[in-house]
Amino acid sequence: MKPPLQLGKQNSGQREKKAAQEKRTIVFVDQSAFSLLPMLVRTYALVGQTPILKVELTRDHLSVMGAITTKGKIIMHYQDYAYKGPDVVRFLQLLTA
Repeated sequence: MKPPLQLGKQNSGQREKKAAQEKRTIVFVDQSAFSLLPMLVRTYALVGQTPILKVELTRDHLSVMGAITTKGKIIMHYQDYAYKGPDVVRFLQLLTA
């Protein structure tokens, strides 16, 4: 059994060479979510009066998944609900299209 390739500069050329031989593309994928609530940094009020800010609280958010290849190609996908298994599969299918 061959030892697994380890991450790092020493083996990065080996990985790219093997991927090229197998006609594959190395892709790095990441997913993140952003809350769409307003950010408050500073408020003003008269001395001695606490400012009261009324903001409608929602669960709105934006989920984003992206990928970049070793050649610099970028693929992005976003949706207004959390990613679940089928969504990830659909994104991975985009990469193979």
